[in-house]
Amino acid sequence: SRMSWDVVTMCRYLHRPTLPELAEIVAPGGLLLLHTFMEGCSHPTDPRSILKRGELKGTFPSLTVVRDEVCEIDDGRQMSFFVARAPGSL
Repeated sequence: SRMSWDVVTMCRYLHRPTLPELAEIVAPGGLLLLHTFMEGCSHPTDPRSILKRGELKGTFPSLTVVRDEVCEIDDGRQMSFFVARAPGSL
């Protein structure tokens, strides 16, 4: 059986092929937290490394979205702040 975690995080990094696996390893009732750069940033600019608005919500249909915001950080770049909960209870 695969290990599961109460909290799974990915910060300032985006590797789309890994995203489905993240949803699978969140324990029932656990949280997935993602924080990475958004389209329109001065850096990074590679489309493989940046998110489009609303992309994560559509990527994790089995999870309940708790927070899906875009905020500006101190250097002016836009960052996603995404939190979703897996079905079930801890």
